[in-house]
Amino acid sequence: MPLKEISIPPIERISILKRAVIIFLPIFLLLSGVILLVYYLDLKSETKIFAMREKQAVDLQKRVITSDFHTIFSHLMILSELNEYKELFEGERAGAKNALGREFLTASRRIGMYDQIRFLDTAGMEIVRINYNNGLPYVVKGDRLQNKGDRYYFKDTFRLNRGEIFVSPFDLNIEQGKVEKPQKPMIRFGTPVFDWRGEKEGVFILNYFGKDLINNIKQAAENVPGTVMLLNSDGYWLYGARPEDEWGFMFEDRKEKVFSNIYPEVWERISHTESGQIQLNSAIFTFQTVYPLSAGWKLSTGSQKAFAPSQKHLKGEAYHWKIISFLPRDVVRALPSARFKGVLAAYAVVVILLAIGAWLLAVGRLRRKADQGVLRRSEQRFQTVADFTYAWEYWVDPEKNLDYVSPSCERITEYPADRLIENPALLTEMVHPDDRESFANHLDYSVDFPGTIEMEFRIITRTGKERWIAHTCQPIFDADGVCLGRRASN
Repeated sequence: MPLKEISIPPIERISILKRAVIIFLPIFLLLSGVILLVYYLDLKSETKIFAMREKQAVDLQKRVITSDFHTIFSHLMILSELNEYKELFEGERAGAKNALGREFLTASRRIGMYDQIRFLDTAGMEIVRINYNNGLPYVVKGDRLQNKGDRYYFKDTFRLNRGEIFVSPFDLNIEQGKVEKPQKPMIRFGTPVFDWRGEKEGVFILNYFGKDLINNIKQAAENVPGTVMLLNSDGYWLYGARPEDEWGFMFEDRKEKVFSNIYPEVWERISHTESGQIQLNSAIFTFQTVYPLSAGWKLSTGSQKAFAPSQKHLKGEAYHWKIISFLPRDVVRALPSARFKGVLAAYAVVVILLAIGAWLLAVGRLRRKADQGVLRRSEQRFQTVADFTYAWEYWVDPEKNLDYVSPSCERITEYPADRLIENPALLTEMVHPDDRESFANHLDYSVDFPGTIEMEFRIITRTGKERWIAHTCQPIFDADGVCLGRRASN
């Protein structure tokens, strides 16, 4: 009897479904449980690994800062004790100034860390100043030298004894009473200069590029997913994820932009602890306290007003910053996703095969009956396989219209399948301009070609990404041998 004349009574269809569920459900639940367990263990393992890497990165950033400051200390001591000072203090001013300027200029050019290198006399007048000038340093001429006697960094440095070092707060450079634009993070280092009799003759000042310090911190964290932040002891961002939150203490409209206002519980622990890790709502905070100044170094709070005195003075061991690396909750949960995507893909295939197998086993226990409903269900299963194929599949009819495009098209091209069906010309338009002619020739040639064609070309995705495509196509024939077009797989 022909297949189309056979029918399965409703009672038997229900029986098939029940039996398929009985076979499928226990295996499905067991498999799902295994997958969830694998994900949980993988997440736990990855979280532990990344937490360790975050701690190592924060420790490295601390060492970078400490190393930078000791390097600056060496430059400060060497440049404040040059022989040219002796000639300058003994009255040979013109020649000595020129010689000192040449020494400073060479240091500026070779070191490249300082915006300005200066020597100021006892009244705060600049005697020699070098401007870095974006890598083209020059000696500032006499008529452009300025008196800095009223600036806090001169006063705080001049009161020091031999061998003591002044360090300004890490803030933004101020010119003519206002924050310089574009913003220029700056730390000033100074030490008094003495003549051979031990008399104080002035101060030597280095204006250190704070941006270099921030860049060094960023480079030390390049291989970790966390967001690095540098905070001062009051919780203000010196460097953070959002530029508009930085340097809040320098601007009246940013006074409330402190870490403690966003994460009060976390800051309470960080501010009273040297180092550690905190997990809050699945997010991870890794922090380390940095004491950038050596014992004996002097620090003032400085002033945001150009000619205001420092509010107070601190010893080096009392000054600290906080380095914080922040792993958001979504990043933590996505840590194992790269590997787990493959597991999920395999899981999806297994579930589909399991469902099909359970159904076939149930049908095999019953009589060999089928009707159009069975054929429709078979068609749906084949459609499911086609729609969930990983490669980008499509069917071009003899008139070059797209009869079918698999949803996986969007994974590769970022265009939904419907767009290509509505606009078949898009198939050619997305091809890289350098490959478009050869692809168009391929379309014309493949219409009458009876065999399989393989080629490689590039496409430009919807968001502008360039991707290489491995393309294979072959003709499709119906039962009567009539060509229905070509099937392509990318």
